[in-house]
Amino acid sequence: MKNYSEKIIIPPVKSQGIKTKLIPDIRDLISQSKRQYNRWVEPFMGTGIVGFNCLPEIKHVMCDVNPHIVNLYKNIQSGNIDENSVREYLENQSLLLQHGADDFYKEVRSEFNITHNSLDFLFLS
Repeated sequence: MKNYSEKIIIPPVKSQGIKTKLIPDIRDLISQSKRQYNRWVEPFMGTGIVGFNCLPEIKHVMCDVNPHIVNLYKNIQSGNIDENSVREYLENQSLLLQHGADDFYKEVRSEFNITHNSLDFLFLS
């Protein structure tokens, strides 16, 4: 097992109940386990914080029923979305948001309901 005092990877998706503060405890529990793991399976990935931060040396199978989360991570995996494109998009959206918060938010939400754009998903969440 690796030393789990390393930095915690924060996922791009924020949600209520995210387990960021629990990661050190989860890492400790896993490292104390005597079982040998060769695969980490998360049937309900959510933000992905546990999978991204625990057992990095094994293969992960991360699933979710939320198609927007799945689409976002597929876009990240394929390189269609990266740190720079997210930053640029969110900076532009924040400028537009300043000039008409409620209406602009509703506009983005309506567009997202049609296009399911992953960057809009990040903005809305």
